[in-house]
Amino acid sequence: MNEFDRIARYFKPLAAAFPGALGLTDDAALLTVPPDAELVVTTDAMVEGVHFSAHDTPQTIAQRLLRSNLSDLAAMGAQPLSYTLTIGLTKHIDDAWLAAFSETLHQDQKRYGIHLMGGDSVRTHDANIFSITAMGVVPRGQALRRTLKRVMEPNDVYEVYVSGTIGDSALGLMALQGKKLSGATAEDIEFLKQRHYAPEPRLDLARTIRPFALAAVDISDGLVADVGHIANASQVHVTLEADKVPLSAAAKRVCDANPAMIETILSGGEDYELAFVIDARESGLLKIALSKINVPLTRIGTLKKGAASVDVLDKDKRVMMLKQQGWQHF
Repeated sequence: MNEFDRIARYFKPLAAAFPGALGLTDDAALLTVPPDAELVVTTDAMVEGVHFSAHDTPQTIAQRLLRSNLSDLAAMGAQPLSYTLTIGLTKHIDDAWLAAFSETLHQDQKRYGIHLMGGDSVRTHDANIFSITAMGVVPRGQALRRTLKRVMEPNDVYEVYVSGTIGDSALGLMALQGKKLSGATAEDIEFLKQRHYAPEPRLDLARTIRPFALAAVDISDGLVADVGHIANASQVHVTLEADKVPLSAAAKRVCDANPAMIETILSGGEDYELAFVIDARESGLLKIALSKINVPLTRIGTLKKGAASVDVLDKDKRVMMLKQQGWQHF
């Protein structure tokens, strides 16, 4: 099939429920945003050999590609609206691969309430490349940001919370790379791999905490690095407690067998959980809000006025000297 035949077969159905996509027949799409809302836009790309391997399936690539962008929307408190998709394909990608890829996108579109509205496809020579630009909406003036909504006063007590468990994706990637994870059972290894391949964007949590969260970020580059983005944007000092960071049973067994793995937990990234800040006086409100959704939250640290930085304390309250805080592309 030529380019337009492929678009018609595999991608036009993904846009069918979004009127502004115009059936993918025009040069661009139309987007209408409610007058009481703001448009949130994010872009993420995945490159073969950097973000995924040639052995990864089209299903896992599609899941991670869309869900990582949805996690960015969640970090801003936005609800999904639509997305564009750009694909650069080598000659090794056949129609069966594209069918599986598009069907996975279709399933996740239904799950998270988002629709394709356009994009582009090109030929590449050495590596497959995928990029999504996702759009969401948030009530005007209510977007969550890395910058605190208000300046800290001397008597303020701000707390850092994180959703889910941390470090599973990094450990799953190690397992996929053939590295040994001491203490992990065969079932643990499969669980960790799945956590890497199929993150869960915290869209319900984002909507729930939006009225009172003071700042938020998703855990993509690593817990310490991403919380550091809040510290830098808000010019505050953050203290995290390593023994409070929530671990899955699988990750805990790995850390029990090799305590040094806690640094991988803290800096590994790609968990796509949410870390956010609240005023300690609103912790009761947080508990009430959480009763409406099934998302585990853990208090892992505090903020105070000071030089922008992040300290991580061990169980003896000593500052840990981390070799790295998170992933860096360059």
